[in-house]
Amino acid sequence: MKKVIFFIILFCFSFLSTINAQKKGIIFWDTSWSMEQRNLNQEFEYLNSYYNENQNNKTTLVIFNYTIVDEIIFEIENGNWAQLKDKLKNVTYDGATSFSSLLNYSGYDDAFLFSDSFQNINQVKPTNIADKFYIINSNKSTDQDESKLLADINTGKYIKLNKNNEKDTSNSVQKDKDKTNPQDSNLNQLDTILIKGQNKKEGVTKSNSKNHDSKGYAVQSISSDQIDASHTTVTTAVQGKFSGIKIDGGQSDLSKFYTRGGRFSILQNNYGLIVLNGVPLARSSSVTGKVSSTDFINPADIADITVLKGLAATNRYGSEGVNGVILITTKSASFHDKKTRKNTALLTNNDYDGKIKIKKDVKLTPYLKELKKNKGIVDAYKKYLNQRNTYKNNIKYFVDVYNFFKNANPDLAYQVLSNILEKKEIDVSELKSLLFVLSQSNNKTMLYNASKKLLELYPNRIESYYDLAIAAIAIGKHQEALSLLNNTYNKLLDKNLNLTPFAKVVKNEISNLVNQHKLNATKLDHNLRNNVIYDARLVFDWTYENAEFEIQFVTPQNKFFKWKHTLVEESKIFENEIKQGYNKNQFEIEGNGDGKWLINVKYLGNGSFKERNDTFLKCKVQYNFGKTNQKEEVHLIKLSNKGQEEHFFAINI
Repeated sequence: MKKVIFFIILFCFSFLSTINAQKKGIIFWDTSWSMEQRNLNQEFEYLNSYYNENQNNKTTLVIFNYTIVDEIIFEIENGNWAQLKDKLKNVTYDGATSFSSLLNYSGYDDAFLFSDSFQNINQVKPTNIADKFYIINSNKSTDQDESKLLADINTGKYIKLNKNNEKDTSNSVQKDKDKTNPQDSNLNQLDTILIKGQNKKEGVTKSNSKNHDSKGYAVQSISSDQIDASHTTVTTAVQGKFSGIKIDGGQSDLSKFYTRGGRFSILQNNYGLIVLNGVPLARSSSVTGKVSSTDFINPADIADITVLKGLAATNRYGSEGVNGVILITTKSASFHDKKTRKNTALLTNNDYDGKIKIKKDVKLTPYLKELKKNKGIVDAYKKYLNQRNTYKNNIKYFVDVYNFFKNANPDLAYQVLSNILEKKEIDVSELKSLLFVLSQSNNKTMLYNASKKLLELYPNRIESYYDLAIAAIAIGKHQEALSLLNNTYNKLLDKNLNLTPFAKVVKNEISNLVNQHKLNATKLDHNLRNNVIYDARLVFDWTYENAEFEIQFVTPQNKFFKWKHTLVEESKIFENEIKQGYNKNQFEIEGNGDGKWLINVKYLGNGSFKERNDTFLKCKVQYNFGKTNQKEEVHLIKLSNKGQEEHFFAINI
């Protein structure tokens, strides 16, 4: 009996010794596109040595790129790791790189990270994964500094297996390649055509409201019974009667009026147009200081005054009306005069003929034709893997393939799209193209991480902070977004850029964020806290700073107005956009704009850039902006054929 007990104890001891001898290891195998160049033989030689020394091992294999692709547990006995080896031989290399998913692992004896450490999306540094942590690379290029740092913070070791090439680069992506810094300069602001009418935010003095819907523009009007006999000038007769109308210098001449949201430019005239009995008066100039007096207009003789603002005015009076129009009709004006006087400022020939057709069929490229001839999604993906090296420098290719796969397999589509980040040198226009596509998707986390990458590579572009803020809003990081937007606005103030179109975009975003999400605004300037309300807000964004195009707005009454972004006509504007680092402009629809609006675009090329990828143009439409029922949609168009006019999208107000 004693012998039996002895053998039982001996067996248990041997069993426990065997259990204790088994190590718990984990291998993180980077399968991003760049790792296709790895030296697999050298990595297998390393693992073979490890398993010769640690023959009983429970190994977790984690295959990853920017996310976890697969996870398998292998029981290694007597150093036989053949099944693990076969798995590693047959992985597919595709997608960007991130260590974010590695943060969830811990409690291992040994951890091996086989990667070049080029994190191109959401850079993180995993820690406390294992007692011993090894970063191993066999690629000719590697982010050596990042690998060493990761090893140091884990009290681990960085091992470079590729001894044949010592020309390692610490990071092949040039983080300081952005050469355009925001600078102080005299600014020639874009002609901001605002599609707007009555300001719903401010209190409006009671007035007779005329129905001008049939005319296709929003107005405010007062009649003679609202002009008090105490008014001695037309200026005092107008003051306080219309929302959003300001007069430069307080009670100076009415001809020095401007509208809230009008064009504010240092080098161009900011004052609006006055039309008396159908005839435009000479405009005062904010540039030269010249004042065209309106003292000759007798307030007692005024029959009615009407105000047109934004696109409402521009649609009717062209560029002369871009800063607003005040229409004054006098009682003494004869019927004959009104019929025979010609309005020389009136915009003519702006009836929309409907010739711009909606593009229904997209011409298939050779690579899409090949992908369509498939025996299933697996076969199509194999065709893509064979194609991609041919088209790797063409951003449009990855966008097109993403669109090809996105309905059948969204995860695969995002993996394909993420390869844009695998480029060693990535241009700001390419990153913006990625953001544009992601803004239409449900993958808001990737949008946020790609926006962080944009800011990392292009910190001197002022819109990089704005783009990250918008992405932060998308994933619910509202306080972070507010901080980014406020810092952006303060930079605009510091650089004397607060009169640019971009400043208004940022300002509206701040007030909307604060009021929509009830954020603490005590530290903000007072003018950033007030809620702004529009029927619709349209924010246009484009990928290339020198992109030339025309946007045509067609009203529900089939009247149109064009906003031109062209190098020949607006060379100063292009210069300012490049210096300040933004490619954005904002338009609003407000007041009596109900109905269907058409937005068309004509592509005119990329300025001085002759050989470039296609330009992407994006528009974010926010309906009921500033209201509790606010909603938004994103429209994206690829501009390829110079001179071609295309229908972009339609909105219903």
